[in-house]
Amino acid sequence: MKAFISLLFSLILFPVFAQTGTYRRKDKTGASCTIAVQKNQSLLKGQIFAWWNTSSDTHGVFNGQGVLNDNICTLRTQEESACSVRLSFSKNALNALFSDCNAENLPEDFAGNYIKITSQIPGEYLIKTAKAYFYKTAKSNSRLRTYLIKGDKVYIDLENIIDDKWVFVNYTNISGKVSSGYMLWQAFNLKP
Repeated sequence: MKAFISLLFSLILFPVFAQTGTYRRKDKTGASCTIAVQKNQSLLKGQIFAWWNTSSDTHGVFNGQGVLNDNICTLRTQEESACSVRLSFSKNALNALFSDCNAENLPEDFAGNYIKITSQIPGEYLIKTAKAYFYKTAKSNSRLRTYLIKGDKVYIDLENIIDDKWVFVNYTNISGKVSSGYMLWQAFNLKP
C-alpha cells in the first residue's frame, strides 16, 4: 500500500508531458526544424528534419531513441555518431538541445522551444474515406480533381507534415503515375 501511495504521489508531483506528435520551431530567416516523437511507455523514438532555408537546399536529418525520465529524454542514434539531442517536455511543447550534431547538419542554432503542431507522426497510413482529394495549397478552396481511394497506402515524410489539418503527399500508384499535393489528415487512418 505504501508503494502505491508513493507512486501516486510521484505522479501527481511529476506529471508526464511527453506526447507522441510532431513539434516545430521556425526562426526569422525562414529556417525551421521539425521533431516527431513516438512514445511507448518510457521509450521515446525521435525523427528530426531541419530546413536551413538556403539556396543550396541544406538540411539536417537525425533519427534516435532514448528513455524518458522526469519529462527529459536524450536521443542517441544507433549509428557511429557523437550527436545527441536532449528533449525536455512541457505541456504541448518541448525544448531541444543539440550536442555534437554538426555532421548531421543540426547545429546548435536549432536549439530552443518547439510547439506541438499535430499528434500525427511520419509513417505509413491508409486512406479511410471513399475519395481523398488532393489540394493545390493548404486551403480547402483549392481542391484538385485528383484523389486517392479508400485503402490506398501513403507514406508521410516528416518534412511534409504541415500542421494538425494538412499534410503534403507524394503518391505513386502501381503503374508508376505520381500524384502530389496537400491532403487533409482526416482522410487517413493509421495502417493496421
